[in-house]
Amino acid sequence: MKKKKVLVIGLGRFGTAIVESLWRAQGIETVAVDESSDAVDEIKAAADASYVGDGTDAKVLHGIGAAECDVAVVTFGENFEGTVMAVAELKRLGIKEIVARASNQSRAAILKAVGATRVLQLETEMGRRVAVELVTPIAADLLEFAHAHQLHPWVAQGELVGSTLAKAELRKRFGITVLGYRRANAPFEVAGPTYQITAGDVLMLVGETRAIQKFVTQMESA
Repeated sequence: MKKKKVLVIGLGRFGTAIVESLWRAQGIETVAVDESSDAVDEIKAAADASYVGDGTDAKVLHGIGAAECDVAVVTFGENFEGTVMAVAELKRLGIKEIVARASNQSRAAILKAVGATRVLQLETEMGRRVAVELVTPIAADLLEFAHAHQLHPWVAQGELVGSTLAKAELRKRFGITVLGYRRANAPFEVAGPTYQITAGDVLMLVGETRAIQKFVTQMESA
């Protein structure tokens, strides 16, 4: 199964968090670029490829193979002009999914107009979360649960292939649950205890982040 290739432009706190999170996911190839060599050095162990360069420059994007990426994330929302330039060039290169940051709704509209498929307004989204936590204790508990847990797609491989879910005992051994699975060119299916794990199936796992990490690490080293 071909890995999904993600380009992250900008390695501030937001961009670095994205790279590090993608590094823990399977089936993702991450490419990172930033003008700061120190920032690139910080994350190079967590990226498949990392480059020092101006992510708004068409020549740089061409040189690092941006056109081969499936998804691009432009993280430096404070530099609006640079964000617009990067998004427009990524659109020209034919990248189908382009995510960008914006500080307000009017800038978000402009970014969508030049090619962004999704625009994040982090301050607005965080404000809504805080408001929910203040007025709805139950919803706050759910948000805390979501923060501590992870929904993780895992491509079946190794020692578990051929086992049923009942025999694999993933909940007992790792504290994780399989919600379901998807095979190539097939819809998502709910997985019961008799489901037999098949190589290449994409299993949707849910559990605490550390439990998911432990499981993935063990499967990769087996």
